[in-house]
Amino acid sequence: MKTLFIEAKRKDLKLDKNILKNFPKKQLAVFYSIQYKSLAEQIKQELETKGIEIIAFSQILGCKIPKVNDSVLLVGSGRFHALQIINYNENIEVYIFENNKINKIREQEIEKFKQRKKAQLNNFYNADKIGIFVSTKPGQQNLKQALELKNKLKAQNKNPIIYIGDNLYVNELENFDIDVLVNTACPGLALDNKIINSENLKL
Repeated sequence: MKTLFIEAKRKDLKLDKNILKNFPKKQLAVFYSIQYKSLAEQIKQELETKGIEIIAFSQILGCKIPKVNDSVLLVGSGRFHALQIINYNENIEVYIFENNKINKIREQEIEKFKQRKKAQLNNFYNADKIGIFVSTKPGQQNLKQALELKNKLKAQNKNPIIYIGDNLYVNELENFDIDVLVNTACPGLALDNKIINSENLKL
């Protein structure tokens, strides 16, 4: 079966340059959701005219979180990507450009995210029946990792079972006879305390 990729763009986005007037950083990585690419390019150009060095500029994907050492400006909507960047990079500041405003991710938000991650780990370590989700989507399929994890869990007298599918819906977890689900696909799936990303585990 052939796959056709169509780039999605928002055409209603206009940059209010006053928003960037007093941006507090001199070095910055700029990431964007693909729908916001044209706006991100405008923002990059405007920041550079103000003497701000753009050390990285690229699209961000939910399944691949960039490694950075400097502050980040995320052009897009929603908090998922921003929190994931913070989760995988220590001691950085993340700003979001959305709805013609720049908002910094607050400490309260970060702490709430960390507490949810801690709850996920606690659920996993106390679980007996553990599901392991493997995606069939290209680029997200990690069957080898799932099999390795299954063997490790068996060695710890756990009861793991692998689930393979195209999509995963949180509200359907109650249909599975498991205590917790390990996600080996896109990190964005781990938005529920009963789901944990495989890379967060220490076995």
